[in-house]
Formats: sequence, structure tokens, C-alpha cells
Amino acid sequence: MSSGPPPINLLPPLSFDLIVSAILVIGGSTIEMIPESYIKILTNPLIFIIGMLLSAGLAAYRHIVLAFAVAFFLVNLLRIMPKKITKKPVNTSPGVTEAFQPAGAIEWVTNNKKWFVEKVLKEKPIAIQEKEVPTYPIQA
Repeated sequence: MSSGPPPINLLPPLSFDLIVSAILVIGGSTIEMIPESYIKILTNPLIFIIGMLLSAGLAAYRHIVLAFAVAFFLVNLLRIMPKKITKKPVNTSPGVTEAFQPAGAIEWVTNNKKWFVEKVLKEKPIAIQEKEVPTYPIQA
């Protein structure tokens, strides 16, 4: 009953945990390239909570590498979450104006005499909006 020599396995010993961990780490490090439709699903808070519970459960069952890979993916997902939130314009209240808006008329620069700062920064101004800017002391 000699069936011959045992087959030689030339593949590296890769387990399912290591393959999934590598996919999660690569996905977490390139999270900006995931399509918008998937990002909308993944940024759901319920998905994040389930992912954290999954990571804790994997760590409890001694699958440490997979638990860290899930946590890494979730942290990188958190990193891009604020970018997806739409921001409101700053001036939403009626009657509120910006503190440094020009009040006077625009004056065109006609002479070649430059200020020191303009010389140093090599500026070439075309027009001046305000010649005088009121300043006030800090009120404590």
C-alpha cells in the first residue's frame, strides 16, 4: 500500500483570518478610493456600532489580528466621516455682517511708489478698497 510520497505544499501557510485581515487593512488604508455609494452605507452609525462589537467579540475569542484589522478599518472610516457631512454657510442669520467687509469705494493704484511690504512681498496691487481700517482695543 504505498501510495507514493505525500504531496508537497508550496503555498505559504495562510489562514482565513490573515487573508481577511489583509483585505481589511488594505481597504482601511485606501478608504478614500471606495465609491460614494459604499461610503454612504459604511458611515451609518449602526454599521459602526456593529463593527465595534464585532472587533470586541473577535478579541474575546483570541482572533487578535482580525480584531485589530476591523478596528483599523473602522478608525479610518471615522477619519473620512466628517468630510461627508455637509457644512452650512457661516452667515445664516439675517442682519449679521462680516466684521472686515470693505465700507468705502475702490481706488485704483496709479503711481509706482510702493510700500515696504509690497516691495518685500513683490506685490503689484491694482486697487485699494480701504485706506483706513478702524481698530479697537481688546475689551476684557
